[in-house]
Amino acid sequence: KHIALQAPSWDWRGGGEKPTEGKAVEAEICGSDLKIQLRAQSVMELKRCLQLQALREAAEGSDYDTLRAQVTKARMASVEVEHIAAGEARLKELKDMGLHVHEGCDKASVRDQMCWGKVTARHGEGGVNVPCALCVDCPCNVEQNPGEVLEFTEGAVQQCLAAFGPDADRFLFNGLVEAALAVQEGCIWRAGGKFIFSEFNRNQSVTALSRMLIKHDKKQCADMVQTLLKHSEQYYKGFVTAIQINFHPHRGTYHDQHRDIYSVKQSAGPNCTCQFQDCVGTVCYSLGSSRMVRLDTMTDTLSIIRPCSEQCQGRQELRWLHSGNSMYFNGDWNGNHTHGIPPSEEECGPRISLAFLLASKPPPVF
Repeated sequence: KHIALQAPSWDWRGGGEKPTEGKAVEAEICGSDLKIQLRAQSVMELKRCLQLQALREAAEGSDYDTLRAQVTKARMASVEVEHIAAGEARLKELKDMGLHVHEGCDKASVRDQMCWGKVTARHGEGGVNVPCALCVDCPCNVEQNPGEVLEFTEGAVQQCLAAFGPDADRFLFNGLVEAALAVQEGCIWRAGGKFIFSEFNRNQSVTALSRMLIKHDKKQCADMVQTLLKHSEQYYKGFVTAIQINFHPHRGTYHDQHRDIYSVKQSAGPNCTCQFQDCVGTVCYSLGSSRMVRLDTMTDTLSIIRPCSEQCQGRQELRWLHSGNSMYFNGDWNGNHTHGIPPSEEECGPRISLAFLLASKPPPVF
């Protein structure tokens, strides 16, 4: 018995809508008879068919990260073993060509740019608040809506990690940089305008990070991250389901305006392989150079805030994040706002941020 699947082409790279139906042909030899049945695909067959298309198209190119993500997704969609094996073989070819290491992510660049001696501080400078100027009573100009929580804490890292020394922010910064130089090439990778440090296969669970750090004799660094994790869970009453460590080597790096993804209903990029849980908040710890975080009030379908008019300008706020500072927001704030790190207008040194995603339930253990 053989089953052949066919579905309309899917623009997976461009985030196009997935086709909702496809056709399946079942061919079966029974004695001297050949039976053929044409039917609609099942949900799982359609998922497998579409993911196979994405896998084949990714394998035709030379983008290591895209192919790696599509191989992972193909495995999750139960694509046939021979197709996954072909994708993995192509991945090995790309890795042998060095295409798994992005420009600026090699160890020589990290060693040169991510140096504490180059850190710059901007203490004493104020932030910027740009309200909607069309209407004084515009809903966007309300600084805190019912249910929203947005908190900035000075010296949070130093307070939490006091047992590791008086300059805990510097110790953790240096520990993460040293770890990035100790692990294999490819554990630092470009994502938009910044770099991410994670386990090689892009697993951003704290368990995967800790295992990697300990394996490379960076136990103190792992202990510091675990201490931050425990503090975050106790203080903000959640369970850390993922950690994202962002490297900003210079003034030109940035983190696009975005909402954190708190459920499977929200859309991630075509190469995202995360298994999302319902989350309740995010806490982000900043190390190294001072950078501004941009906070935009939104009036789209995900927000409960309504514009004052069709010409509503919204509200934008810029606030400083200094070394050791933390920023926390809950789900209600995340729904009504976006946040990001814009490129710096002035010269500035390297920065690292650790963002803990907090779920309402403990993450599964694998």
